[in-house]
Amino acid sequence: MTREKAAYKRLIQEIHRCGLRSGDKLPPQQELRSQLGFSNSSLSRAMSRLVADGIVARKSRVGTIVVDPAAGDLSAWTVGLLLNWELTFLPSPFHTQLTFLLQQRLAVAGCHCRAYVRVHNELHKPNRLHDYLNLAEDIEGGLVDGLIMLGPLNGADERALLERTIPVCYSTSWQTAPRGSVIDEGGFGREAVQELHRRGGKRLAIVTADYRQGRTQFQDSAQAVASTIPGTRFEQIDAGVCGLEGGRNAAGILLGCPPHERPDSLIISDDHIALGLAQVLRLESDYAPTMAVVTHSSAPLAFALPILHYELDDAKLADSAVRIFIDRLRYPELPDHVERIVPRLSEQDAAHMVPAVDEELSVALV
Repeated sequence: MTREKAAYKRLIQEIHRCGLRSGDKLPPQQELRSQLGFSNSSLSRAMSRLVADGIVARKSRVGTIVVDPAAGDLSAWTVGLLLNWELTFLPSPFHTQLTFLLQQRLAVAGCHCRAYVRVHNELHKPNRLHDYLNLAEDIEGGLVDGLIMLGPLNGADERALLERTIPVCYSTSWQTAPRGSVIDEGGFGREAVQELHRRGGKRLAIVTADYRQGRTQFQDSAQAVASTIPGTRFEQIDAGVCGLEGGRNAAGILLGCPPHERPDSLIISDDHIALGLAQVLRLESDYAPTMAVVTHSSAPLAFALPILHYELDDAKLADSAVRIFIDRLRYPELPDHVERIVPRLSEQDAAHMVPAVDEELSVALV
């Protein structure tokens, strides 16, 4: 990275850090040189680029004035997009589509993008930088200005990046992500309990692959609503792993229960778990619970049993992550911010809603 490009980026970050708006004056170049540590020649070339990009303007006997702080050329930044699958592992259609959408949004914004594939697969632990091929080396070489991830990053690695003003942003189902866009599984759980109860559900269960330690917000939110509805039983089915295998595991657990003890309604946030589960139930039994499932209109699946589609707007998830990330590129010290995207019951399924079975639903969620 040339000193001119580094100075250009630092000047943009300084404008945002100081909260300068259109019409505000920049400090004299000598002061900037002392503050930022660049030579006069690097700063002069970077300042000329700021003028050419319409970010600042030089006015005789006035100095350098901010014109448009958001007009920066984002091609100066290179974004590392961390792919949440291994070289030998076939990714889900959702992760493939989300990765494409993130790359597309970054390209439209003008950023350069480098993709990094994971070479170690440890679902029980947050990812480390060295888990991704060539990533640590590229960061040390100054080739990456920020990261977008689809899964959690080890806390020590993230802190080390932030200390170097390398922002990390997430577009993920990880419910406790500190910044970025998150699939709101808690919101889905609350709405699914309401709708299943409306359709007559009394014995509800969520199906998860809870490799994260402790209770999830998904489970807690759904259970909190179910607990307000008298006569409703609520339980969790642990599929053990994600994907089709997890769905088959869950089907085995359900079919191992006496028929009168099986849930009449299931809530599933992983569409591949739902896919595997529905296949087994269709082939091996006549048990057909009502299933509320998070689905993706951009990566649709065909289920062996009817389901209630809670569709996630994948484009909105990507747009939100890229917008938050670009803001942090310009201003790394911005406070953490998370936008939660709630999957919504599809219009087709909503059109077939049945009347509430009683009035208790009105107190289920405020």
